[in-house]
Amino acid sequence: MNRTWTLGICLLIFAVICSAFVLATQGQPRTPAQCDSWVETLSQDNPEYIVRITEEGCSGFYNATTYAIALSQIGGAKTTFFKYYSAEWNPKYEGQTTPLARWTARGHLEISIGAVSEIITKRDKVDDITIAYHIGHVLHE
Repeated sequence: MNRTWTLGICLLIFAVICSAFVLATQGQPRTPAQCDSWVETLSQDNPEYIVRITEEGCSGFYNATTYAIALSQIGGAKTTFFKYYSAEWNPKYEGQTTPLARWTARGHLEISIGAVSEIITKRDKVDDITIAYHIGHVLHE
């Protein structure tokens, strides 16, 4: 009978400790991955806008690299118009995963890329700028 009581008390203490841990961590953000980001300029050919790309790479439970292309008004707001997961992990598309941004006319921007893994956001218009896309392959639609 002593062993039964001892085991019961140990289980009760364990349950109390687990409950206290759950209550203490409830509502706190969990970070499943470590992420870093880099920003580069894709185009400065327009006197009113700069086209920038932000690369964010994460490692952890889900390793992925996302890219976000944004228009930044000179001295003004930044608007992300194209966000996607990179296909650079796939050797079949080596050398095809770097985007190009080109102003084809006033108010018309063209984004070209050979392959992306998946598109998260894709806008065809930002303010008075029309955006055209030339995407070779989308691996996961």
